[in-house]
Amino acid sequence: MTQIIIRDPLLIQILSDEKFDDFTITELRDRYLTDADKTYPKKMIRDKVYRIVYKLYNEAKCLDKIEANNLREARYVKNSLFPRDITPNQLTEIHSQYALNNHAFNSLKQKYQQHQIDLDASLAELEEYSSLVAEYPELKNDLQNVYVHTRENSSKLLGKVNALKNVLDKFKEANR
Repeated sequence: MTQIIIRDPLLIQILSDEKFDDFTITELRDRYLTDADKTYPKKMIRDKVYRIVYKLYNEAKCLDKIEANNLREARYVKNSLFPRDITPNQLTEIHSQYALNNHAFNSLKQKYQQHQIDLDASLAELEEYSSLVAEYPELKNDLQNVYVHTRENSSKLLGKVNALKNVLDKFKEANR
């Protein structure tokens, strides 16, 4: 069975409800809008719901479709492949490890930007030491230790920048 990732806890809650079966896209959208804490545009939620139901029907094969004369009247029924014992928290914990809140994202982004600035400064410092040694070869021995220390610092900063970039990319991917 194909694994479908649903990152929206409310949608998981609705679909996990045993009583919510034999539904249309419109009924699922309306239930979502009724249960949501915020107000969302109907079209946005309909598109979101449609994408999930499409994946559950076509890819995971855990919904059966009852055709109707009108496409909007087609009904979907959970079949035996539908994971009935899943709780909303289980899916969100597994698939949203990078679904940080906006405060955490902004904090990480700010940290990333600061480390990037520090890395740029460190690299400029390395360039300056190299040019000083080229201009004044007699300073090579005096500047060698400082150069090595700055190069090590640059490597550490590069590691921090890369780590933060990876986390931010995962966050963006998880919240698409």
